[in-house]
Amino acid sequence: MEKKKISPRIEGQSQEFLSKNFNTLNAGAEYVLDGFPMLYNRTLHEMKGRFMNGELSFLVEAFKETKLSPQLAGQQLKIYCDDAMMFRKLHEKWKIKSDVFLRKTEDLTSFQIACLEIWAKKFWFAKWKKGEKDLREYVKLLT
Repeated sequence: MEKKKISPRIEGQSQEFLSKNFNTLNAGAEYVLDGFPMLYNRTLHEMKGRFMNGELSFLVEAFKETKLSPQLAGQQLKIYCDDAMMFRKLHEKWKIKSDVFLRKTEDLTSFQIACLEIWAKKFWFAKWKKGEKDLREYVKLLT
């Protein structure tokens, strides 16, 4: 398959990691960029059925007004969910038990959490964001 040329900018620690772990910086960047979609999809598949519809709907809405930060990947979920519960009372809207939901997230790895963060935020950029019916369809992918 023909490769597309892109020119992402990376931070020094990423450059150091890629240079240290691969033959060249470009080889490392290609591996990471081409491998991530498969890892992301596989990770979501592994988590399928772990959360209920309301919990996933809550998660998507909690990430509505957020910005993902690569430096905080896998760490933002708890912060955004805590804020959504405390200040926006979204757990009440979606009729979820906050303690049960948070306990489920504690069992996840950092990578699983990062994938959930991306998944939750993706709803707001993808074809899905057309209303509550579409949110129900979206969360079905993980229930």
